[in-house]
Amino acid sequence: MAGLLDESTSAFGVYKSVFHDLSRPVADVLGLKNLGPHFDVFVYSFILFNFANIVLVPSLSRLFFGRVYGALDVKTRNKWNCRGVSLIHVSIVVPLAIRCLDSPALSADHAFGWDERAGTLFAIAAGYFLWDTIDMIIHFEAFSFVAHGAACFFVYFLCFRPFVTYYAVRCLLWEGSTIFLNFHWYMDKIGLSGSRLQMINGILLLASFTALRIVYGGYISFKFSITVLQIRDEVPLAVALYYACGNAVLQTLNWSWLLAMMKGFKRRLSAPGTKPQVAHRKTE
Repeated sequence: MAGLLDESTSAFGVYKSVFHDLSRPVADVLGLKNLGPHFDVFVYSFILFNFANIVLVPSLSRLFFGRVYGALDVKTRNKWNCRGVSLIHVSIVVPLAIRCLDSPALSADHAFGWDERAGTLFAIAAGYFLWDTIDMIIHFEAFSFVAHGAACFFVYFLCFRPFVTYYAVRCLLWEGSTIFLNFHWYMDKIGLSGSRLQMINGILLLASFTALRIVYGGYISFKFSITVLQIRDEVPLAVALYYACGNAVLQTLNWSWLLAMMKGFKRRLSAPGTKPQVAHRKTE
């Protein structure tokens, strides 16, 4: 038994070493010294979300919503699948982000602190946002969707320097509002448009979006900006500028999406009985 355990441990070590070696070219160029131990999770995360989009979500949708799913056109079916993948992502990263909130290492150093639990979280998030960005390009609808996915991917990927891990963990809590956004969209498709259930979900959507992305998000972004300003001489200018610009882009998108949702709800209230309009595809 001990021999089998030793062999398993040895095989796992070789497996981790292979992925570590594969990550070196990218890690060396970008200065991501903590990427190696988590590169396997990043790769498998990207594969997982592709599998969910191509196989898992369509299979479950045909099983539970066969009539509705089968009647969707290709474009809408892709949106349906992507929202399913988004729900899987949220279900994983939000609990993992909450687990990292009490990290002493991150609390002690908001700029350069590191926690291995955060490394796992960022590897999963980066894998998702890489898939998301590629999908946004293939099924192009608006530049804002591509910009959001790409900005998030590089933000979480570059955290492996390490850099601003404390804030990146908290930014992933914003994803919690996506649950209600996706439910709202699905209700339109399964015949619950204008129902009491959808109205309750809509209230929760606006409340969670405002609380997580606008209020809490604005507070975290403000603190983040101060931290970056304080340590601007300790990091490459390109990295500091990227994070500063990325932060501005994400906050701008959050506000524009909130205004779009509020307009959508206003139209719903002023014209009862009309089909609800979803303001945007998704806000991960």
